[in-house]
Amino acid sequence: MLFSSTLRKLKPKQCPNCNEPNKPDSKFCAKCRMVLTYDAYSETLEKQQEKESEVKNLKEKYEQDMKGMREEMENKFQQILAKIDVATLK
Repeated sequence: MLFSSTLRKLKPKQCPNCNEPNKPDSKFCAKCRMVLTYDAYSETLEKQQEKESEVKNLKEKYEQDMKGMREEMENKFQQILAKIDVATLK
């Protein structure tokens, strides 16, 4: 029984996508990058969620920054218009 367990651990992992033999401890296929283990699948999902969260945060920051710039530009524009009005009244 110990022999078959050891043999199974040393047997190459066959990729279900491209049939490439991979090292027994491989998480991803060396040829096509297909996920070969549940752990690798979980890691991939976690990384994807982290990236999506980071993109969402960056988008929110960008939108806040743009809103702030628009407000600042509007204020400056109103100041310029006020100065033009004062200058034309003189």
